[in-house]
Amino acid sequence: MLHLELHTLGAALMALEKSRQKHFKVAISGSHSTGKTTLFAKISSTLASACIVHAVPELARELILKSGIPGFLHPDNHRPSRLALMLAAQIQREVAHSRSHCVVCDRGILDNLAYASLLFSDYLSTFEGHCCQDVVESWLPTYDLILTTAIRAPMQVDENRVDDEYFRRNIELRMTELLNFYRVPTTALETFGDDEGLENSLRAIRQRVENIGACVL
Repeated sequence: MLHLELHTLGAALMALEKSRQKHFKVAISGSHSTGKTTLFAKISSTLASACIVHAVPELARELILKSGIPGFLHPDNHRPSRLALMLAAQIQREVAHSRSHCVVCDRGILDNLAYASLLFSDYLSTFEGHCCQDVVESWLPTYDLILTTAIRAPMQVDENRVDDEYFRRNIELRMTELLNFYRVPTTALETFGDDEGLENSLRAIRQRVENIGACVL
């Protein structure tokens, strides 16, 4: 049983969307195999009982399925040219929605940059790489809140994930560095795989909604 008043939060999201003429958008970010997708599903379904929610599933999973190539985005197969594809597709998926009060994203645009900065550091120093970074920087302000998950359990390995704990922890570190650099409003979640993690997430969303509402309502 959730101890948060969902109807109150839903009403706040509706009021905020009406006053700003834009939805409240939250992304769940972090390294791979840290519970993001599980938390994304819980937040989306829970909020959907109180307001209109547009859920944006993880882009990488969709691209792998559409490509028909196992390991399409595995570090051994990834290519710098695919970074621009992922940035464009992420933006398209976040804006392609009907009128909603809240948008919940399983990963945000900054996740793509974090992986690219470790896999293709030389590419990011090129003209094309700088353009990609400009896209990320200009899109980041569209997120009202980013929830970050941390490494708490052994990695679940599959054909799309590299079995490299050092790499996974470097991604987590890089994500933290980028979030601090761009000063995006974030809430780090200590627990996220159970009801307590869901409550903490909804509490962070409510607090952010109230902070924004105090400025615009």
